Amino acid sequence: AGHRGDHRAAVRERTRIELGDLGQGMSSSDIGDGSDEDPVARLIYAISETRRPIADAELVQLCDYVCSAGFDPRPVTRAGGRASGVEWRGRRIQPNERLPAAEVHYLRHVINGLEWPPETTLSEYIGSIRTIIRDQASGVFLSWYRGSVRVGFIGRSGGLRGPAGRDWILVEFNVSLGFISTAFQVTSLDYLQQGQRSDFQWLRLPA
Repeated sequence: AGHRGDHRAAVRERTRIELGDLGQGMSSSDIGDGSDEDPVARLIYAISETRRPIADAELVQLCDYVCSAGFDPRPVTRAGGRASGVEWRGRRIQPNERLPAAEVHYLRHVINGLEWPPETTLSEYIGSIRTIIRDQASGVFLSWYRGSVRVGFIGRSGGLRGPAGRDWILVEFNVSLGFISTAFQVTSLDYLQQGQRSDFQWLRLPA
């Protein structure tokens, strides 16, 4: 487990560097670094490293924690190509423009991607994410992905599926940053076994 602790420290330091001036004067709790004073982050790391089962009360606490954290509210997320060109709040979004993370993912997956029904608002998109997190039929898992421990939630899209949507909604929470990192729709559970993901552990299987 020692190398994981060193890796997490490196991730936290890199986060502070990437935030630049926006990170100055911020405490570790502001960044959500999973430090010792954060009991839920400490719980997540302990389960990830020991691979022990999670108790029902701990799972409720974990879901509440992620719902409360939400997306990073600061305008530090780059729009990128998938959100650029959209008319949003009276202007056309540019690829290098930085917005709050919830807005970027809403523009990518709802407005441009049509994964949710076309009439879905930003607040409804955020609400649907909380629904997936709190739904007892949703699967919950831990994994090591792109240098950090992630908590994932995956549930059936049902009525939230748009014209280009898929059968499942995947929500991921980056423990080292302390925020939801993404929420989008995927075709099947096989998606979770692709790419750079490792140390996968189901905390609750999807129904």
